[in-house]
Amino acid sequence: MVRFSAVGLVIMLATGFALVFLKDQSFAGLPLMFWIKMFLVTTLTPASIAVHLTHAKIRAGDVAASRLAILGPISGMSSMLAVSLAVFAFH
Repeated sequence: MVRFSAVGLVIMLATGFALVFLKDQSFAGLPLMFWIKMFLVTTLTPASIAVHLTHAKIRAGDVAASRLAILGPISGMSSMLAVSLAVFAFH
């Protein structure tokens, strides 16, 4: 699941930039929904990195699972909202 989230984040970033340049050819004049989506992706990126690091610590024997209770919902909601707002930003 952890690798799946990293791949999804890379795909989200790549397709977001591709849509910007295919639709508007620049960042000027993009709707507010796009910038909110980018904020959520910016929130998702460190949360995803923290989840990866936490899973590595758990595999090494450190009991750091309590952080996953916070990081999981943050990354999940950021991802879901970012994808939803992308639909409205590029509609």
